[in-house]
Amino acid sequence: SRALAILGDAGLTGIGPGLFEPVVMRLYPPFFTGVQGGFFHAHNVYLQSAVDFGIGGVVALVALGLGLGASLITATRRVPDATQAGGRRLSQHSMAIGLFGSLVTMAAHGLVDSSLSPPRGYVLAFVLFGTATALANHLLRQPAGNA
Repeated sequence: SRALAILGDAGLTGIGPGLFEPVVMRLYPPFFTGVQGGFFHAHNVYLQSAVDFGIGGVVALVALGLGLGASLITATRRVPDATQAGGRRLSQHSMAIGLFGSLVTMAAHGLVDSSLSPPRGYVLAFVLFGTATALANHLLRQPAGNA
């Protein structure tokens, strides 16, 4: 509920990454007494992204995830038959499927917890995004039947 209150006040611009706890404790204190902190994130990656970067930030995150997922699906469909793909191409195909699974898992887990807490979570997510982009680009540049 604190994150929704923050979005009501700073929905367009957000409050900035890593500022959730200080802002909550100063401007939106909890209703119950005895709480000294521990509000590091909003426990939802989409809500946390909106709080950190504004509505535009969460739209960009979702668009990035959907675009990467679509690219990986398109890249994996370019291999006509896994048995005819050849060793190196098959391993790249398998890696693309694994990266797609990682994206789906990260997106689903984001509904119940915020794993993208700054700065460590951002590094992990963008390593995943960068690897997925590079592999999808590599697979899409090769001819469809090329082993």
